[in-house]
Amino acid sequence: MKIAAQELEDKYVYVWKPNPAVLAMESFDEDLIRKIIMDGFEVGKNCIMDIIMKDTHTFRNKPERLKKWCKIAKELSYKYE
Repeated sequence: MKIAAQELEDKYVYVWKPNPAVLAMESFDEDLIRKIIMDGFEVGKNCIMDIIMKDTHTFRNKPERLKKWCKIAKELSYKYE
């Protein structure tokens, strides 16, 4: 991710697809999700970034996890505007 971000900078859109496994873990770990997203934003802070959560096959019968993930990502994105 670091190499791509350095090469792309703000010349192209960096499409980041975080690992969806955090949505399928036994427990929904908001702290881990925040860390992953913040680390990604930090690496791509000089990039135009698009985040896509895809390949989500299970939420352990808790689809609200995706809504929470989106809320966290949106909240953290404002810190990197």
